[in-house]
Amino acid sequence: MSGSLLCARAQPTITQPPTNKTAYVGLPVSWSAAATGGEGLAYEWRFARAGQVPQVISPWSEVALLSLPAIAPDHAGRYWLVVQDAAGSVTNPPVHLRVLDTKVRTNIGFQVTVYNGISDTIHELQGSWDLRNWTSIVRDTNAAQSTVLHRPPADHGFYFYRVLPLP
Repeated sequence: MSGSLLCARAQPTITQPPTNKTAYVGLPVSWSAAATGGEGLAYEWRFARAGQVPQVISPWSEVALLSLPAIAPDHAGRYWLVVQDAAGSVTNPPVHLRVLDTKVRTNIGFQVTVYNGISDTIHELQGSWDLRNWTSIVRDTNAAQSTVLHRPPADHGFYFYRVLPLP
C-alpha cells in the first residue's frame, strides 16, 4: 500500500501584540511585538487615518519594532502589524495612537488638543495635579480632533493630562 505524507504548516501567530498609546507632540513613540512562525518570519507596519486606506510605513523586516522619534499630530490614527512566513500571513487588530498637544494660554489656562486621527472612537480627557486623583475635563464623541480650554487649579505647580478610550 502506497501513500503520501502531507505536511501542513500553520500560519504565524502574534503572541505579544502591540497596544494602544497616547503621547505628547514631540515625544518618541514605539511599538514592539512578538510572533511565532516558520522560516522567513517577517514584519510589516501599516498606518491609516480616518477615511484612508492603510499605507505601508515600515516594509518587511526581521524586527517587530516600529519607532517614531518625534510624533506630530498627523501621526494620530490606527497602526497594523502584519506578520508573514512561508505558510501565510496574519494581521493584528489595529492599535490606536492618540496625540496630545498642550499649549499655555495666558489668563486662560491650557489649550489641550487631542488628535485621534480617526473619528469612530470616544475618549475622555482627564487632568490631575498628583497623578493619583484624576478629574474628568471633557468626554468627546467621535471626533478626529478636539480642543478644550482648561484652567487647572491655581494652587498647584504642575498639572498633568491623560486621554482614556471609552467603550
